[in-house]
Amino acid sequence: MLINFMNITLANKSDLPSILAIYSGARSFMASNGNKDQWGSSWPKEEVLEEDISLSRLFVIRDNDESIIGVFALIEGEDPCYKDIEGSWLNNKEYITIHRLASSFTYKGIFHLVIEYIKNNYPLDIRIDTHKNNTPMIKAILKEGFIYTGIIYVNNDTPHSPRNAYQLER
Repeated sequence: MLINFMNITLANKSDLPSILAIYSGARSFMASNGNKDQWGSSWPKEEVLEEDISLSRLFVIRDNDESIIGVFALIEGEDPCYKDIEGSWLNNKEYITIHRLASSFTYKGIFHLVIEYIKNNYPLDIRIDTHKNNTPMIKAILKEGFIYTGIIYVNNDTPHSPRNAYQLER
């Protein structure tokens, strides 16, 4: 079903069970589609999500019934993982980073809604990364006009794991 509304709000602690269920489903989807390494069996960890909530940087997307159908983190300012890149960022302007994006797979177009939300609320360049085997995400990123800029390395459950990096200039 195509989503045609936007109800994006900051997540709160009472949202955690639904958020954890969405991430569990996303990990299963990725693993069954050739991308078992990006989040492994436990990323993102609950304590990371709790920190995101306490720092007001974890967002949920709700449908008309108020069910949580998507989740993502927005981190404004310099991202330490993005300091070193094998390649080159498009510019050195301030940016916001999308991390930990996942959906319940109930609706199509979640990533587009997230991009529209950011464009309407943050006048910054947007950066994002994903695993080279996350083909559905790569297609969505490129469809939104992002430019591939190189390889960065993240340090979550898979230390120093390479990720394709992308930037959308604003």
